[in-house]
Amino acid sequence: MKPDGLIQDAEWNRLVRYTGSQFDEVTLSRGFLYFKQGRVEQLEMPEPALVRAAVRGSDPQPYKVEIPLETLSLASCSCPVNEPCKHMAAALMKLAETQGRSVNSLANAKAKQMLASAKPAAKPAPPLLRDGLFAEGSYSDDPASRRQDQAGRNYADHSDQGSGIARWHALFQRVTAPLEREVRNSAYADKALELILQAKRNLSPAAEQLYGLHAHLFVQQSLLQPVRIPGAAQAYSSHLGYFTHVAVGELDKAVLLSLGDSPAGVQGGEREELKELKPLLIQSLEWLRSEMLKEQRERYYFSHYYYRFWKEWLLPVFPGTELLREELAKLDAEEAASPAGLSDPVSGKSGDAAALQQARVIQPYALDATRAWLLAQLGEDEPAWERLRTAASLPSGLRPENLSNLLDIVQQTGSGARLTSWLMRLVPLLKNSRTNQLESYFAYWEAAAALDPSAGTLMWRTLEELLPAAQRFYERKLFEHGRFREWMDYQLSAGAEPLDFKVKDLQKIEKADPRLLLPFYHQAVERYVTHKNRDSYKKAVKLLKRLAKLYAKLKQTERWERFVTAFTVRYSRLRALQEELRKGKLIS
Repeated sequence: MKPDGLIQDAEWNRLVRYTGSQFDEVTLSRGFLYFKQGRVEQLEMPEPALVRAAVRGSDPQPYKVEIPLETLSLASCSCPVNEPCKHMAAALMKLAETQGRSVNSLANAKAKQMLASAKPAAKPAPPLLRDGLFAEGSYSDDPASRRQDQAGRNYADHSDQGSGIARWHALFQRVTAPLEREVRNSAYADKALELILQAKRNLSPAAEQLYGLHAHLFVQQSLLQPVRIPGAAQAYSSHLGYFTHVAVGELDKAVLLSLGDSPAGVQGGEREELKELKPLLIQSLEWLRSEMLKEQRERYYFSHYYYRFWKEWLLPVFPGTELLREELAKLDAEEAASPAGLSDPVSGKSGDAAALQQARVIQPYALDATRAWLLAQLGEDEPAWERLRTAASLPSGLRPENLSNLLDIVQQTGSGARLTSWLMRLVPLLKNSRTNQLESYFAYWEAAAALDPSAGTLMWRTLEELLPAAQRFYERKLFEHGRFREWMDYQLSAGAEPLDFKVKDLQKIEKADPRLLLPFYHQAVERYVTHKNRDSYKKAVKLLKRLAKLYAKLKQTERWERFVTAFTVRYSRLRALQEELRKGKLIS
């Protein structure tokens, strides 16, 4: 529903500033998640400057959000939180979407405010040099700024090695050094980000966004570092403590938000800012590739960032195939340079611990899965398939995220035949797949069927071929497509419990054909009685009441009366059952 009011530029800018000043990053991340999950069930503007929304939270009833645009400080939510909350954030993002504004501007409002507060305001930004640093002699004259400028010059003096991004990370390492001994938790992440953003020197707007992204990436990297076990020569622990795990999850959302907010206008032309930004983007790719290739397989943070960076930042700026082919060559070079005989430093299965920590260890799965993705981008499906099959042949099997990334590319081409071909190829690799992998896989089948109706027949054949691993999806697809007889036959053969299903779902079957429910309920009633306990008798009576209604709907009341009479006589010696039948008013 599009609100009646139209937010003008001045109002929008004030709303973004308000969001950055009143919400913290965690709340904005959670609000963004609520927005993406479609939890904003109603949004309206009864008056030009008043927004009202209903946001579904943890309670059965949605929370009521009210935001007066002219007096934002009076915004309110009916949830128990007495401050700007995730429901209000979600409502603001839904408002942005309906107004055709940037949702990411609100989601990243806090981070941008922190960047802005760290920027010296007295003088304009100096020109960006080729290595990612900036001309000296253009900083504010106040003492605090002079100290920061001196620190920047010292940093430049002692960081001559490497390119702009490498120097940024060297700076990050130096300014966060005082936090080295602190526990890796959310407080550590906030402090580290604050120090890094305060150390930022004047940047162009696009470079500033990239700087903010790298600040988050650096802190995430520090949270995920293997922990050295005191007194052990080779042992490193890959386990994340609870509070570290929480901090990693929160920062992951912030990184993904930053990745989704690529610099505005980078997609067109050879503007000066874009010329300056391109070398930094290439250096960022180098850094992300390095982290992605050595990341433990059970984690997927930097792999995810790598693919998102390609999609949101690189492909819009570097159209064509040149950069993709260069990346394939770089992966070949990484593989050739990887030392033999060394294993993952976290697993500690072989080799010296110190050497393992310093070595450029390449994860074979990441290498082949990334090659498959790049080849699919190039439209070279046969070599892409061979690379993916090689990755799947490793003991750990296919990772769901890699599968989704590749199939996304195929789906975006709009070719139903190509997507169907890929889905059919993948069947042998998914025979023993986990539920989360199949969830994504069958979603692509629906997309293929929408693009090519003939794919629907193949989808059903595939569902049956992947049983029993695909049992959950087979049932769901039967139900979603209204194939209720087949769905009921499956439940009867599996001995499913009718009371495990939502009444509203079974009502759909009742509406289509009430007779389908009769054997389902009768079978369950007999099974409950054989358990011979009070709780099972109550369940049996509950279903008997449903049967009575079904027979009445089918106008077979006489048949029902014959059944319940025979049922009562057959189990007349079960006193507890007889009592429950009388309580349920099925017998007198």
